[in-house]
Amino acid sequence: MSVLAVVGTPGDRRVTMFADACARYGVREPAVVPWTSVLRGEEIRLEPGTLVRIDSPGEDAEADGLLRGPGEPSRVGGGARWHAAFTAGTARVREAVDRTPGAVLLADVGEIAVMFDKRLCHARLSTAGVPVPPALPGPIGGYAELRRRMDEARWGRVFVKPAHGSSASGVIALHSRGGRVKAVTSADLVSGRLYNSLRVRSYENESDLAAIVDLLAVDGLHVERWFPKASLDGHVIDLRVVVVDGTPTHAVVRVGRSPMTNLHLGGSRGDLGEVRAELGPEGWARALDVCARAAACFPGSLAVGVDLMIGVDWRSLAVAEVNAFGDLLPRLEGLPGSGAEGVDTYGAQVRAILARHAPAEIGNARGEGAIVAGGPVGRGEEEGASPSVSVSPYQGYVYAYPHKTSYRPLDPRPSLREVWAREPHTNLFLYLHIPFCEMRCGFCNLFTRTGAPEELVAAYLDALEHQARAVRDALDDPGFVTAAIGGGTPTYLSAAELTRMFDLTERIMGADLRAVPLSVETSPATATTDRLAVLAERGTTRISIGVQSFIDAEARAAVRPQRREEVEAALGAIREVGFEALNIDLIYGIDGQTETSWRYSLDAALAWKPEEIYLYPLYVRPLTGLGRRAHDWDDHRLALYRQGRDHLLAAGYEQVSMRMFRLPGSVGVAEYRCQSDGMVGLGCGARSYTSRLHYSYEYAVGAGQVRAIIDDYVRLAPEEFDVANVGFRLGEDERRRRHLIQSLLQAEGLDLTSYRERFGVEVMAGFREELERLAERGWLEGDALAAEEAAGAGWLRLTPEGLAHSDAIGPALFSGRVRELMAGYEER
Repeated sequence: MSVLAVVGTPGDRRVTMFADACARYGVREPAVVPWTSVLRGEEIRLEPGTLVRIDSPGEDAEADGLLRGPGEPSRVGGGARWHAAFTAGTARVREAVDRTPGAVLLADVGEIAVMFDKRLCHARLSTAGVPVPPALPGPIGGYAELRRRMDEARWGRVFVKPAHGSSASGVIALHSRGGRVKAVTSADLVSGRLYNSLRVRSYENESDLAAIVDLLAVDGLHVERWFPKASLDGHVIDLRVVVVDGTPTHAVVRVGRSPMTNLHLGGSRGDLGEVRAELGPEGWARALDVCARAAACFPGSLAVGVDLMIGVDWRSLAVAEVNAFGDLLPRLEGLPGSGAEGVDTYGAQVRAILARHAPAEIGNARGEGAIVAGGPVGRGEEEGASPSVSVSPYQGYVYAYPHKTSYRPLDPRPSLREVWAREPHTNLFLYLHIPFCEMRCGFCNLFTRTGAPEELVAAYLDALEHQARAVRDALDDPGFVTAAIGGGTPTYLSAAELTRMFDLTERIMGADLRAVPLSVETSPATATTDRLAVLAERGTTRISIGVQSFIDAEARAAVRPQRREEVEAALGAIREVGFEALNIDLIYGIDGQTETSWRYSLDAALAWKPEEIYLYPLYVRPLTGLGRRAHDWDDHRLALYRQGRDHLLAAGYEQVSMRMFRLPGSVGVAEYRCQSDGMVGLGCGARSYTSRLHYSYEYAVGAGQVRAIIDDYVRLAPEEFDVANVGFRLGEDERRRRHLIQSLLQAEGLDLTSYRERFGVEVMAGFREELERLAERGWLEGDALAAEEAAGAGWLRLTPEGLAHSDAIGPALFSGRVRELMAGYEER
């Protein structure tokens, strides 16, 4: 069982606010490793499996003395010594984590060191293409050299920053014009020494200014060209944006009368709504994207604070700095659509920790385990054997086998022509992946990013076109019999962007999408009339919409803020267009959901007479129910599943799988038989399947890593799409196992004759032990179980209770090799 620990100052509000957030989510209070102990070199002892968070030393006088040496805590200076002692301390924490079994550090100490060196941080951001003000190359030894370098660059206004300072300590806004200088700074020059002041001071005496700069230069300087900032009501403004796990979750407007807007220097919080209105929807999306890109430069850091400057034109943007400990914003709730609504910065981080480290158990407030329902599946006795089925019915959704976390970089990378050379090309499934959404729902673990600006969407479609050409060149006259467009939310694209997507697919891939069943995913917010018209005109036969709940409070609990009227309007528009098949997704297990409220959502969905309904179990523990025992939540979800199943069967639907229910005789949908059909995937989140190789691009769930993968994808040169990069090679055993798993998890079951004809052996010859174990539980029935050798025609099917436990049965049938690879996958 994992526990949390914080390297911080006991009693400091950062530590107590994080502990409070843990308590709200039912997580046991983190242990505190005092910074003073770390800096004195005392032994750091951690429990096995500890998740370690590094926080700021805060304003502890003893820690400050150990970092900068003896002296007044309010003094300015000693930054270089502080940085050296601090990085040495974080290195000792790293060493303690490395020698503790199962311990994990929730931050990258190297990244923290870079963020505390403004020169290195600026260089990293600039290299990554993140907008930053231009900077003078260093080093700058003092005031005389500063003025000379300013004259050479023809810069009349600059910001002079101590290389290792924080909270505007020692920062100078310098203006030189016509032989006169004026400086604004928080530094107070007293008897030849510098002290931090809680108010901004002005200096026009050049000798005083020279003395200040010379004192600061001892520890290193970083000098940037002045970036004229936007203002509201005559006061300059900028933003502090907290990015958690790659997603901008919180933002505060800082308003000041001087160039320094820091709240402790007399700045105040401004009206975020007013700033968003001035920027407009596109400008706000660009602002958040810049912050996300800045945070992506530090992928090993769970959360950072990005100081974003907005230009006087309300269009230009620049990052002032990235703060490793920029999350101290009390009482600030999350941004709409961020997935952190109603949650403070520390609560958002606790949730990200729980999501990132599932299914690892994290101790709850009573010292019990299992934040995530269902622990690891138990292993069989023999090495490499399939494990026994866990008691928990919710191990994982097996929508494909092997799972993408078992994919690894291919070496050498085969050409696509080589991959498809011996494969049939006449019965293919075409899948397009659009990795964009307007928001990230609390239950989502898909490969998607939010708030993509128009330029990124255009670049993605460019890359999709390059990939389509490479794939088409590798296939000889492909025949596509069905197609789907998923994500993400494909209808995040505008009507014009959707049109371009369809054009390139049909023109380059040669796919006549109007002649085959075509499914497209949408959301209530993006199912607009113009987008739906494009889908209909281009041949869409099935549209799938994620509603999750028809009760607003439940949707909010699942971190999917939507209104019932928006959902109904979207469904009305879909029915008005007249697609042949409508699917509605619902979720059970949401915090606060009861049998009555579940029945209400089921009936609300049935009122639209959808051709299909999918019922999904929630796989993220309810946010206010983390203290409950895991099996209680399992029982609750099972009860809701059975209720939903029975209700839909009574309404005339047939069960296709644990999740899928369909009206008999529905048209517009063709089932993809992934046991035998090949799949051609386009997009950086799409997989492609041949009989012997499954391949894709890199995989991630964390928002920061997803953004990085998308950015890499759109930068690929056209010739780089000609090869398979990451994948899994299937031998004969894995092909048989895949056929078995994908067949059993369908209500129809496994056709014994088809299996024997394809593989030349009986299914029981390779999987008798696993299948008999399922039968003993009452989860499997069929002809093959009756005879010792089990030859002949017939079927193997899951019983109704077996279908209910599909999410335990599927993972239990994974091979030892796949489980080993999945266990070795580093979650990103």
